[in-house]
Amino acid sequence: MKNILVLVDFTETADIAVKQALQFAQRDSAAITFCHIAQSKDDGSEALIKELQPYGDQAQSLGLDYNIMIGHGDLFDEVEAIVSKVGPDLIVVGTHGKHGIKQNLFGSAIHKLVRHIPAPSLVVNDHTRVIEGGYKKVMMPVAPHEDYLVKVEQTIDLMAPDGEIVIFAILKPGVPLDEEILRNIEATKKLLEERGVKYSYQEEDSDRYSIGYSKETLAHVRN
Repeated sequence: MKNILVLVDFTETADIAVKQALQFAQRDSAAITFCHIAQSKDDGSEALIKELQPYGDQAQSLGLDYNIMIGHGDLFDEVEAIVSKVGPDLIVVGTHGKHGIKQNLFGSAIHKLVRHIPAPSLVVNDHTRVIEGGYKKVMMPVAPHEDYLVKVEQTIDLMAPDGEIVIFAILKPGVPLDEEILRNIEATKKLLEERGVKYSYQEEDSDRYSIGYSKETLAHVRN
């Protein structure tokens, strides 16, 4: 990665997002942009830049190039415009808070944001542990989407050199896996082998349904 954008709203979760973004930037010697979206133009840019400056100082202390950007108005429109200007390889954002960015990121809104912006996104929350050097183990539920391999490529960029990707499929009793899912499983295995990434494949039966099989995936992770 050469360019990382982190969205900041001055909450503790934003601090976690910044720390994780700095870890990836330091690993890849990437430039980092700290961005705050203010809901009103009455929020002075000069004061907000001053509030963001300590993050810039952290980046500078690590020998990283950094930039500070302020947007005013609708979160989704402003983030899209800033992404267009910055062209980040990764966006890091937090999910909770009482003001600024995060008051908009509850429930389905976080899905709207990551689907809305044309760049890979990493979402952290209050309990996220900051990882140094990349992730050691990532679970990827298989999906039938045409762009699934793009997501695999993006995930590889976040992995530690010795990290492992777990390809995970949910099986419904008596229902064979969709042909597109089977193709994505084989294509993912081939891609990971070509890239020298360690992987494993796991299946789990389920007679329940949740959106994207999120409940089943989380239950599998806990086990």
